[in-house]
Amino acid sequence: MKWLLLLIPIIIVIILMSYIKINIIYVFLNGKSKFKVSTSYFFGLIKPEVFPDEDNHKENNRSDKEKKSENNAFSASKYMEYMDIFQYFMDKVIVEDLNWRTKVGYKDPFYLSLIYGGIWWIKSLFNSFLLSKKDIDNIKIEVVPYYNSNLTDIRFNCIIKIRIAYIINIWIRFLKINKGGANNDRTSHRRSNENNNEQSKGYG
Repeated sequence: MKWLLLLIPIIIVIILMSYIKINIIYVFLNGKSKFKVSTSYFFGLIKPEVFPDEDNHKENNRSDKEKKSENNAFSASKYMEYMDIFQYFMDKVIVEDLNWRTKVGYKDPFYLSLIYGGIWWIKSLFNSFLLSKKDIDNIKIEVVPYYNSNLTDIRFNCIIKIRIAYIINIWIRFLKINKGGANNDRTSHRRSNENNNEQSKGYG
């Protein structure tokens, strides 16, 4: 029994210090896109996959009332708190691999050169920003022009990992932000009800 009591905290620490690996894949080819996210955690024993494209229909079918309530929940006062969480995530996440390849084609060489230069400029900004924040072991960004053909082929693949303890911390902070907003709403309603009761007692 004593060994079991000693073993449980050790297992918990090992799990918290283990990593969740996230593989993000995005493909856009001539107007058709595919977005896939796969995860791996508990030392690779669990590997669920998420296909966000399948949730687009659910998003479109939601009522305007539901969307409006969500927009109201995201107040300006919470913006900085969400930004703090995003900054915390960026500080803790590790980017293992980044591969962003683009093939672009246009029949007019002049317009193709403009498009080619614009894409390289955007990618250079993205690359500079990312490298200023994170150290990436393997990164490959390229743009390949194709003459005399109309082509748009974008392939983005990014592998990141973050400790489970950090994910739990982020989730707790999200819950605190949302719970705080709900508490404030209830407090304001309760206060108004108290004022109404006091007024009714005064008139009585």
